[in-house]
Amino acid sequence: MYRREEVEFSDKPIYREKRDLLTVVEVPDLLHYDIVAYLEVPFEDEQRYVPLFQKRGEL
Repeated sequence: MYRREEVEFSDKPIYREKRDLLTVVEVPDLLHYDIVAYLEVPFEDEQRYVPLFQKRGEL
């Protein structure tokens, strides 16, 4: 998980709902997937951000 300051200057969007993208535990092979967005999730007393992946060539 990333902190806000780690993703705020990224060109990738931040979502509050997962949508049809995959989290790292759902990706079968990281070599064929790219991070396309971040998912905002509550973690203790702050928000954290989980990378969301999409298969290369499906953008």
